[in-house]
Amino acid sequence: MKNKIFITDQNIPLPVSEKKFLLPFLTKSSKGTKYYDTPRNLRVKKKYFAEKLLQFHQFVDIFNNVGINLKNKNFLDVGTGNGIIPKALLLTNKINTATGTDMYSPYEHGSAKIPIADKNFVKFTKYLKKSIKKNKLLYKLYSKDIQETAEKNIFKPEEISVEKFNFKKLKSYQFLKIGAQKLKKINKKFDIIYCKGLEHIHNWKLVLENFNSISKKNSYVYLKIRPFVSYLGPHRFATTAIPWGHALLTEKEYKRYVNEFHYERRKQMLHDYYDTLSFPRYSTDELIRLFEKKNFILLCQKTESPPYIEKIIKFKNKIKDFDFLLKKNNSASNLDLTTSVQHLIFKKI
Repeated sequence: MKNKIFITDQNIPLPVSEKKFLLPFLTKSSKGTKYYDTPRNLRVKKKYFAEKLLQFHQFVDIFNNVGINLKNKNFLDVGTGNGIIPKALLLTNKINTATGTDMYSPYEHGSAKIPIADKNFVKFTKYLKKSIKKNKLLYKLYSKDIQETAEKNIFKPEEISVEKFNFKKLKSYQFLKIGAQKLKKINKKFDIIYCKGLEHIHNWKLVLENFNSISKKNSYVYLKIRPFVSYLGPHRFATTAIPWGHALLTEKEYKRYVNEFHYERRKQMLHDYYDTLSFPRYSTDELIRLFEKKNFILLCQKTESPPYIEKIIKFKNKIKDFDFLLKKNNSASNLDLTTSVQHLIFKKI
């Protein structure tokens, strides 16, 4: 796609360029595929284990920093996929019991193409062991394998203590095929509810009602979320080649943009934009308020800016009517716009 211009309904010109505004900020796609194609090579590599290990490490580190003891806690992972995170927490004696829930089992659905854990969890434990020195998990020992451009080298977790692996505790792991909107069916209260992919789940109000049903006083909810209006908020499949186009365009304009610049894949792009991402859209401030209405207080918020922040701010400043279009179309804050990932911990009171 050559540099082009998209004209909004208010006759405002916006620059369009995949080469300049999109491709430099995406992780590399599989060889022989375009950036929006589903990956062909699903062979598990070090980068996968590194990303999972970072997720585990950040989880423990942030709870350590807010002074919450995990050892006696019952843990629920919402959208667990293959269950590596809850299993890793059990293996290292960080939690008491663990349950993982998901709408799909691995490989059951196109959006769930993740490595099945049975064999690969053994490989993960070996990778984890290599990242431990003198009973301390060290970020520097695995950071070189992290390839996610939106997360690399931003939230560097501190060293944490790791006890001798307890494989017997893995027997207590339970997987339940339940979506986030139906968690109340579990009929159990959890001390910690963890959800990494809330941006892919519809109807946050209903999800929160379910969180409320399966929690109790002093329970915690930990969300790791990419705000929709962040630079790559719609992910590689539905992000426009306009800087923050998804935040600046109306729904009508987005559809027109897709038809003008991505006609050959318009159906798939619109499907990804509306069906695989949360809807309706909420800002982080609005999400916090939803929790407050259910008697959850924000205990901790940790924000990661992408390593390419300096480049994209220049794009933002060069769009003359950026602030006008943003304010007209949504209630997003500058924090949401410039964030790659946010870590939010809520406490039920």
